Amino acid sequence: MKRILSENKVLLVLAIIIIVSLIVIGVSMVMYFYTGNGKDEYGDRLQGIENVEISNDIDKKVAELYTDIAAFNEVVVNVKGKIIYINIDIKENLSLVDAQSLAIKSLEAFSEEEKSFYDIQIIITAKTTEEESDIYPLMGYKNAKNSQVVWTN
Repeated sequence: MKRILSENKVLLVLAIIIIVSLIVIGVSMVMYFYTGNGKDEYGDRLQGIENVEISNDIDKKVAELYTDIAAFNEVVVNVKGKIIYINIDIKENLSLVDAQSLAIKSLEAFSEEEKSFYDIQIIITAKTTEEESDIYPLMGYKNAKNSQVVWTN
């Protein structure tokens, strides 16, 4: 046994280094991936959200803005974390500029404090129209730190 160990000292040292390295890697991976640090899934991004809460009837306020406009089918507002999703379904194909300007009207239901705290995503669809359109679905996004809505389709 001594003879085998003395002839293979280098291999023995390398094997010990590899085994120790694998143990360190395994322990660090378990600590990194599986031990929760008790934080929320949003981390600290929701800090201060209790100071700027959105009311439960915000979907009614947004829908009231469109009651006199016949082009709209349905308006759905969904708040998740610091993002407000506004889904607008229209009855007829509007031009791109008209759809964007009418969608921006939904921002009037929010206070300046809410607009500067929450990100707002607006999605315009035309589900009930029979003719296909190149511009729908149309999406707009307003960052909390920006005052303009950026559009894409």
